[in-house]
Parts: sequence; structure tokens; C-alpha cells
Amino acid sequence: MKLKTFATTSIIVSGLLLAASTYAWNPDRRGDPDERHGPPTAEQQLARLADQLQLTDEQSAQLLRVLQAADADRQELRDQIMAQMGPELCTLQSSTEANILAILTPEQSEEFALLKEERQARFQNRRGGGPFPDCSAYNDN
Repeated sequence: MKLKTFATTSIIVSGLLLAASTYAWNPDRRGDPDERHGPPTAEQQLARLADQLQLTDEQSAQLLRVLQAADADRQELRDQIMAQMGPELCTLQSSTEANILAILTPEQSEEFALLKEERQARFQNRRGGGPFPDCSAYNDN
């Protein structure tokens, strides 16, 4: 059972890392570093749909409630998944980082630490905190 859970976790983490790296290196999606990235908010989705579908004010108000409820449900599901899988994800993240640091020179390790801090700050600015769990609750990262 543990092996199956670990395999599932590995697949999910790999997918999240691939998505994050693809997103990070896509020049069309980059812009102002202070600009919020990630999935659009309910308001942004509504603005796009209202324009494309020529919604009435009443439809817009109803649709906004639906989109906000979906956002809340999505966040609740994310929180449940992270509560369940967080420790395993953090263990994987920690061991991966240890393997990376074993390869780097001391100077590269210092730069890697700075890059990690910058990445964590970017993810904290995202709605919902980004795709990674807060590992401080599980270890001393």
C-alpha cells in the first residue's frame, strides 16, 4: 500500500513540477514579477465570459456566485489533498533537494538556496499558495 501511495505521490509531484517548470519558462506567460500568475480568479473568469457571451447583469451576478463557489470547493479539495499527502510530498521534496545539493559546489549551493527562497516567495503570492505543500509543518526546510 505504501509503495502504491508513493508511486501515486511521485506521479502527482512530477506532474506538478512539470507544470510549474513549463509555466515558469513560457515567455508568453511571464511578465511583471509582481503580477499574480496562476489560474484566473472567479472575477477574471467572469470578465472573460461576460465579454464573450454578452451576459446580462443578472447572469453575471449568478455566474460569479457559481465561479466563487467552485473556487472555494477547489481550495477545500486542495487542502484535503495536501493534508493527506503533504508529509509524503515534503519527504520527496527534501530528499530531492538533498540529492541536488550533493552534486553542487558550495557556491552553487548558496545560489540554489537563494533560488529556492525566491521560488517559495513567488508561490506564496499565488492564490492558494501554489501547488506545493508548506513543509515547515513537517520538517525544518
